[in-house]
Amino acid sequence: MKMKEVCEKTGLTKKAIHYYIDCGLIHVRKLDNNYFDFNDENIKILNQIAFLRKMNVSIDTIKKIYHSPSALNFFLVEERNKLFLEVEDKLTSLMDLTSLILNLPHNATPDDIPAEISTSREIVNSLLLQIPRDLNYRMLAIYIFAPYTDEFATEYKKYLWKKIELEVQKQFQHTSLEALSYYSIDNNGEKMLAKYISDFDKIMHLFEIEDIAPMVNTFVNRIQKFLNSEKAVNAWNKHYETVYVPTLHTYQSCAKEVLKEFSNRFTICNNKIEQIVIAVDKIISTSSIKKDLYTKCHLTDDNYGTSLFLLFLFNPIDYIN
Repeated sequence: MKMKEVCEKTGLTKKAIHYYIDCGLIHVRKLDNNYFDFNDENIKILNQIAFLRKMNVSIDTIKKIYHSPSALNFFLVEERNKLFLEVEDKLTSLMDLTSLILNLPHNATPDDIPAEISTSREIVNSLLLQIPRDLNYRMLAIYIFAPYTDEFATEYKKYLWKKIELEVQKQFQHTSLEALSYYSIDNNGEKMLAKYISDFDKIMHLFEIEDIAPMVNTFVNRIQKFLNSEKAVNAWNKHYETVYVPTLHTYQSCAKEVLKEFSNRFTICNNKIEQIVIAVDKIISTSSIKKDLYTKCHLTDDNYGTSLFLLFLFNPIDYIN
């Protein structure tokens, strides 16, 4: 396919297409006469890039997206948050300028410009509230259940995932922003990608192994490391009710049953985690570790087992750096 036809199909200029080729975003075969020979895959990617550029997604972010396609959600949220801050600043400036104009005399000169002006934040905030916030719950769902999100997106899977998102919204309705901040979901797409890969690898290892003994020993050592970190223990205690409990309730609620349908891997891994927790409890029940968990983390008999489950899923040390 020649350049002229590609321009017609994508609405892009020759200059833009050459730029995307030079950036390495698309790889186009060159003919002997040095002309480019585009294929359908090139057209598909160019249309995707054109769409993202219309959304003001930066070239740097688009490069990251095509380098790590599975992290699309994380990179788009990072870009969206940058845009949100820009809109907030522009709205504030717009309201400040409007307020200034309305308060200037009819024969105003630069001498009438005040040193400062106070715009009601309520007006700006009310405008910003028109932007949907549901993606907070969407990103929490993706983060919490990241190792199971590689399932092929059939219509039924999409339906099940929507139910999972609604359950996350129900559990985190009062603390979603704090949870987002604690899990660092909206800070940096590359960091979220690294965490996604780490969690995915851990779950895949758990899914594939037959002998859980090595993971039991690793978990015991991890608990000891956690208890020896005052910063990690303080973070656990501070966020236990607002972040960890809703996370646990999400696992224990209807989301658990939906996830069993959504991913067979979840059922197998969840059963193995429960076996690991039971095995770890037997090891630490007669040691000082269990006593330290009760005293340092304010655990009780009612929440001890579920807290071990949470400690396996989310290592607090990962969230204190």
